[in-house]
Amino acid sequence: MKNNSEHSKLNFSLITIPIIFYLIFSVYQINIEDLWFDEMATFWVTNPFVDNSTTYQNILLSENTPPIYYYVVKYFFNLFGYNPYILRVPNIFFFLISIYIFYLIIIKFSIDRKFILFSLLLFSLNHFLISYSHEGRVYIFYLLTSLFLINSYLNLIDRNNNNLKFLLFFLFSFISINTFLFSFIIIGSIFLFEIFFMKKNKDFFVINIILIL
Repeated sequence: MKNNSEHSKLNFSLITIPIIFYLIFSVYQINIEDLWFDEMATFWVTNPFVDNSTTYQNILLSENTPPIYYYVVKYFFNLFGYNPYILRVPNIFFFLISIYIFYLIIIKFSIDRKFILFSLLLFSLNHFLISYSHEGRVYIFYLLTSLFLINSYLNLIDRNNNNLKFLLFFLFSFISINTFLFSFIIIGSIFLFEIFFMKKNKDFFVINIILIL
């Protein structure tokens, strides 16, 4: 990995290009189609006019994923109004933040401007990611939490550790698992990598995995 001083020299304007392309090619399509069945379920369970315990019961009745995303959307409805056209808006913001976190991950491995720009364009103009960013479903929020998790782990790899880095890794692990259960695949992969390749912080990661579980 490149050191942090090299990273800091990168021109942050690189990230504006893929964001502009994404906004041009996707945002105008956000409500071009009506809500489909699963989105209507999301709209129902995130009703801001019911209490949180009722929201949780509705999530258990109609969804197969953990609850964090639905509470985030519910809070968004509280701020901007309970309207089906608002449902897809949070995922636009989540994907824009995801582009930035992906950028932070890329610059840990390379400071080549062309490589960074090419990687960001591939990510931000990915057809499937753009499609999911137009849906009022959990998937883009899961992408965001997964990228936060991966980035927090990469921040630990340099072994210049402090309590804040450990705390962030634990926090994003917890949030990611409570967003989508496939997060266990990412966390399990990190755990195995630590055990078999890094070996220096094995005890910490064993304890961390136990706490997360």
